[in-house]
Amino acid sequence: MITDKYIIHCFHQVDQNLEACLQRFSLGPAQTVQASDNAKLQRLQEDLLEIKAIITKITDAAQDAVSRRYLDIDYDTILRVIKNLPEAQQDRELTQIEVIVKNSISEYVILICYYTITNECLSFLPVAYDTRNYYQNVGDSKVKSLLYSLQNSPAKLFDFGRQVYDKIDKLNAYQSTSKLSLETLRKFGYDIVDELRPQFSRAMMVRNFQLVGLPLESRRWVSLVFDLPRAMIRDELHKKTESLDNLTKEYTSKLGRLISEFQKSQCSQDPADKAKPNALKKFLKLPSESTLSDVAQQTMRFHSEIKAMQVQKPGKLIRYWPTALLSLAYGPISLLYLWDARYRILQFFQENVVDFAKGLLYNWVYVPLKHVWATVRHDEDSSMAVMSKGTLDSEVNSLTRMIVSFVNENSGSPVNDEVLIEKVQQGDLTKFMEIYETQLRHPIRNIVSGDLVRSLLIQVQKTKVDGSLALNGIDKMLQSQQLVFGVVAISPALLILYTTTVCLFRLIKLGTVWSNMQEYREKLSTSLNNLERILNYAGNEDDEKYLNQGLLTIEVCNVAKLGTLLIPKQRHNEWLRDVEEVADFKLVEEAKFKVISRIYHVYGRYF
Repeated sequence: MITDKYIIHCFHQVDQNLEACLQRFSLGPAQTVQASDNAKLQRLQEDLLEIKAIITKITDAAQDAVSRRYLDIDYDTILRVIKNLPEAQQDRELTQIEVIVKNSISEYVILICYYTITNECLSFLPVAYDTRNYYQNVGDSKVKSLLYSLQNSPAKLFDFGRQVYDKIDKLNAYQSTSKLSLETLRKFGYDIVDELRPQFSRAMMVRNFQLVGLPLESRRWVSLVFDLPRAMIRDELHKKTESLDNLTKEYTSKLGRLISEFQKSQCSQDPADKAKPNALKKFLKLPSESTLSDVAQQTMRFHSEIKAMQVQKPGKLIRYWPTALLSLAYGPISLLYLWDARYRILQFFQENVVDFAKGLLYNWVYVPLKHVWATVRHDEDSSMAVMSKGTLDSEVNSLTRMIVSFVNENSGSPVNDEVLIEKVQQGDLTKFMEIYETQLRHPIRNIVSGDLVRSLLIQVQKTKVDGSLALNGIDKMLQSQQLVFGVVAISPALLILYTTTVCLFRLIKLGTVWSNMQEYREKLSTSLNNLERILNYAGNEDDEKYLNQGLLTIEVCNVAKLGTLLIPKQRHNEWLRDVEEVADFKLVEEAKFKVISRIYHVYGRYF
């Protein structure tokens, strides 16, 4: 809880004070110790060790802030130790060492009582506020109100039947059932009506219509009959909400008063310091002359009373019995239908789940990963291509041979074949085009001789070579982007696998597929807003100040708890340290606002 840091500091302070007093006592003048005093000191030391063992458990539980476990304090041992504390008598005064140990034990017990009360309140009040919000939300909705009435109807009918049964038992005590007179039965019915009349009267008083009492028009009577059940439900929910409002306000104010008065005094072993015991006595409603044993006993009773309070939502059995009833009514028939269709269900599962998973893993994960790996290794089989390998070289060589042969046969001057081959490979066909232009002057004669047809076929081959060059460029571009295509091909499967893995992790860790992180962020934002609002309204009267202090402590606890669900685990200690500073009495309101501002700009990205 949020008070753990303070209580641990106080325990350490008492430890240091006890150690310093014992050192001063050991360095002082030697004192003679009688045998009886030695036995008393031995017993006092054993009592101190028992109290220290309890404090060690409390300290360990308080430091385990993230995964807190419930701690049951042994108050029987504490009461026995308090009873064994030495008291000054007429014939004997307490020795210095006895006074030191006694004061330390008393201070330890006071701190343990404070720890118990604050922890119980900070565990009880959030549940009470949540229950109050539940009843208010149910009362504000027509559908939820009717559903609430349906869920609670068996319990109400059972209570009503038990009351009727008790009244019948009372009648049987005076008169046999076989001899019941009509007057007795009429009186019995009047008694039941008298008990139900106040509830109907409250339901009729200024509900959804503008009247008080019973209506005179028939139309309004019909409206009253149909609206009366919901009015009675709303009246019940309103009473529960009002009762929880009073209860939470009372305990919140008492908690704020206790924290304010207790933490304002410094940890010390001064016997004259009565601020802490008086704060506990006010909270527990004990007289000022009460002893430490009375405070411990009342703290133990308070612990039991808080546990016995039924301040919570209706149980799961009450809320879900309609669903369970429907399941029992239609469940067996549904199971028979499922059993008859078991082979079709298995076939559907095999085709749509098993085969889908196998195909996804093999065709969309294994094969694309294999291609990506082959691309990275630059294997021969991994290259993407639009045309066959070697096609371009063979076509260029064929075109070169055609042009060289054609130019040599139709040129009037000798031709250097090596120079011509080099020019053709570079795309320079000047010699060939000159001969082609000469043939076009006498096209018919050259067609008949076949030379012009040959020139045209050579140009067709040239066009084919140009196309192969374009496809070769496309091949090179595909090869340069082949890794990108492989990653794009595998990304849908990886996304599906990632989503499935995250859902399984949330199901195992949180018990649900959906993480509800957005809901936690909204609740955390609301709690931080409440913190700033409470700090703005400090209050002028004592009651208002104590109420604000209690609300502030509860909201700080909520912020700390919600933050641990959003903040990374390695920053939990840092988060709790910063949040606890908001409730630190050493800081003024302006400094607390700066702490909240620091929380926003340091942890805001997690919200």
